[in-house]
Amino acid sequence: MIVAFDLDDVLRPFLEPLAEFVNENYLRWEGVHPVDDWRRLLGVRNFGQIWGGTLEQAIAIVKEFYHQDSFINIEPAAGAVELVESLIAQGDKVVVVTACHDDPERTASWIQRWFLGISDIYYTGEYEGETSSKLEICLRIGAHVLIDDSLIHMIGCSENGIVPIWLALREPDDHALDIVREHGVRVIRELGAVRGIVEGMAVSGVEMGY
Repeated sequence: MIVAFDLDDVLRPFLEPLAEFVNENYLRWEGVHPVDDWRRLLGVRNFGQIWGGTLEQAIAIVKEFYHQDSFINIEPAAGAVELVESLIAQGDKVVVVTACHDDPERTASWIQRWFLGISDIYYTGEYEGETSSKLEICLRIGAHVLIDDSLIHMIGCSENGIVPIWLALREPDDHALDIVREHGVRVIRELGAVRGIVEGMAVSGVEMGY
């Protein structure tokens, strides 16, 4: 079975250390104000809407953040390494599909340092003007599952036979719950729950092979 993972805030922390970086380094910029709760950044396409400034400035800040030693050396999310190792051990192929702003070599270096069994990494390029959606990539590579912290990616997966697993980083509101019910999204609050879902799929015959 091919199991696709998002990278930021799934396999590694992202929004919380990003908010800390902005608060520590950019409050001197006119129009930039503190992020009082990193969860306010969840689901936001233009972070400048939260901390102030334009989309271009927000992208520049995120790119700078990606090159900080503190982020380059960040440890994986709790349970991520053990989960990936267990999936690979049971015969699943694990891949990463990410909209990461950073250059591919730096991203690949971090992944390969922590996740030795992941060799396939796919980039959407959505912040660089060359866009392939996560759904398009998952369909192209034949992914059976996508684990992502963004609910927006779950809808297309459900409509195209890919099992959507939403890592909800906060309590879902009524709108999110409506989407979950309508599209059969599996909701988890911690990564360890993925293994049981994937094992259940294999037992029920969902796996089609690759």
